[in-house]
Amino acid sequence: MTVEERNDLARELKSLSAPALADRLFNLVQTKGDPGEIDLAWRLLVPKLQSELAEGEKARIYSQVQSLLVGSELTDNQKLDLIQMLGSTATPEALRLLLQLTEQNSVPTLRQVVHNMIGGIGEVQWDGQFHEELSPLLEQAWKTSGAVPGYREALAEAIAGVGARSGIELLYAEARRGGQTVAEFSAQEDNLAWHVLDVFQKIRNPDAVPDLATRLGDQPLDNLDLVLSGTSLAAMGRPEATTALLRWAESSSKDVGQLLEPWLSEVRDPDSLALLEKTIASPATFKNQSNWSALDRALREWKARRSTTGSEN
Repeated sequence: MTVEERNDLARELKSLSAPALADRLFNLVQTKGDPGEIDLAWRLLVPKLQSELAEGEKARIYSQVQSLLVGSELTDNQKLDLIQMLGSTATPEALRLLLQLTEQNSVPTLRQVVHNMIGGIGEVQWDGQFHEELSPLLEQAWKTSGAVPGYREALAEAIAGVGARSGIELLYAEARRGGQTVAEFSAQEDNLAWHVLDVFQKIRNPDAVPDLATRLGDQPLDNLDLVLSGTSLAAMGRPEATTALLRWAESSSKDVGQLLEPWLSEVRDPDSLALLEKTIASPATFKNQSNWSALDRALREWKARRSTTGSEN
């Protein structure tokens, strides 16, 4: 297909309504049409599915997808395209269908692909925002999921990726099943609990910052909620999250430097770095000067590491 032909095709497909475009796509998939046209069609269909379609149109399109995945003779490669389309769409309807595919074991040979789409669905920020409306479906699936290998791990990643408050509370509760302190948690061997611990570092939704920050208090330094919250905020790479850590550093009367130093030596966004430097410039604001010293060490460590990297280049 030449560039001109592709541009003509794109104009033609863009002019179609969502139901008409869906019919075109599904016919191409079933007849093993041109891969380039299939790719273009589903990329154009995804934003149409994310827009405000009439409920009847949505229901019809998703019903067609389900029929093709469950009740047709499509090859795995053909079904793969449709599953990836659902993951890229990341609407409640698309997620509901992905969850059904797993729970009903409808595509056993593509189970891991379905899990990958579920696990990454929180990272799809269409309209430039996190979609917390997905969280109730994920949380319900968590509560009712059986023993399908890898399913709960995928749900945990999705819940963290969406970052809704209710979902984060669920993850805290699951982590605490492994212990109330870091020492207790480290002694258990539940792989799912360790996975939940890891996904806290994947939370990126800035609306989650207040909920995470409420756990930054005067608990013992090995309190699991405290460590999970601080680790998550440090990994977020956003000024709102860094601000929460810095305010805790200033206000805590305890020496919390052993946590602060590794967390804040890893800042990676320019705004967070500027906030760290500004806070260090005002040592009098700290209730415990040991915490100011920890921030100062963190900044010097950050600069030393960048200096070493720069000299190697």
